[in-house]
Amino acid sequence: EHVRDHVAHIHVKDATWNPARNDADYNWPGEGQGRVRDILADAFARGKLVRDKLPLPAMPGKLIVVEREERTFLDTANYARYDAVVAAFAEMDTEALARWYLRYEPLLQQAYAELGNGEARVRDAILGGIELMLAAPAPAGELELTQPAVFYKYADPALESLPESQKLLIRMGPRNRAIIVAQLQRLREAL
Repeated sequence: EHVRDHVAHIHVKDATWNPARNDADYNWPGEGQGRVRDILADAFARGKLVRDKLPLPAMPGKLIVVEREERTFLDTANYARYDAVVAAFAEMDTEALARWYLRYEPLLQQAYAELGNGEARVRDAILGGIELMLAAPAPAGELELTQPAVFYKYADPALESLPESQKLLIRMGPRNRAIIVAQLQRLREAL
């Protein structure tokens, strides 16, 4: 419910691609070139999270860790922080989303090419992003963390080197991860 309350009032900003900055300049809806969806698809295909590009609420609460024997671990209580977002994602009509995509694929393809992706297909980018998330490992046991600065990192270099989208799936916990993976599989099949 927390997410639905916010999503009802969200208007994704419009954007104009700025090649000099290799990033987008954001405008009020209707004032740019309508590139937000294309920019998000491009980032998604590369496993990037674009929190600053989406006007979604931050996850509630603070990261909870547990310390034992001078080591820090992610507390499983953190998984609940993602429950509302995962529940909203689980309700997404993947068939309707696929129909929307098919309707606008030519425009999305044109915009994707204009982002500097040449002949690459936007469909391959989206499916590649889904495959990247589906390939995320599902580590067993506790997740050890380090805190070299303000933010925590995974102590395991293999986990820390994963794309942001895969690290997010791990942070969500096994139950939420399973829900996201099942929905992504349905979306992949629909596309």
